[in-house]
Amino acid sequence: LMSLAAVAVMASNAFAQAKTSFAGTWNMVMDPAAQQAAAPGGGRGRGGMGGLGPTFSVTQDDKTLTITRTMGENTMTTTYNLDGSDSKNMVMGRGGQQEQISHAKWDGANLVVTRTQQMGENSVEIKQTFSIGADGVLTIETSRPGPDGTPVSTKVQYKKG
Repeated sequence: LMSLAAVAVMASNAFAQAKTSFAGTWNMVMDPAAQQAAAPGGGRGRGGMGGLGPTFSVTQDDKTLTITRTMGENTMTTTYNLDGSDSKNMVMGRGGQQEQISHAKWDGANLVVTRTQQMGENSVEIKQTFSIGADGVLTIETSRPGPDGTPVSTKVQYKKG
């Protein structure tokens, strides 16, 4: 009887350590009222809402998560190391391509990605939290300093398909 309880505890611990899989193709939930409510200040268009555009795809293994999305006529690929080490990606900025260093780490079942980004003369930290609800909906919550320095948080939701 005791060994059965020990097996149950070990199984629950193994299950608790399982990491969420974000793999697949994700499409933005196009419920304007929900997206407007999720974006304080609203009216800035989809690009300013902190999401990854209307559609993106994810591949994932034990060590990395790779996001591929289309911006205009360009395909952008971003790879994150899932162990918290530096993830270096080239991104298009106002002055052309620049290297962006991010850090991805697990917070329970959620993946938290932080990066420092130049905004004019200032360097700001942007944090994105990726979570999948019981309904299978992926929520990406982005927080960053607003124009006056107070935190701004936006949420964009995606469904697999």
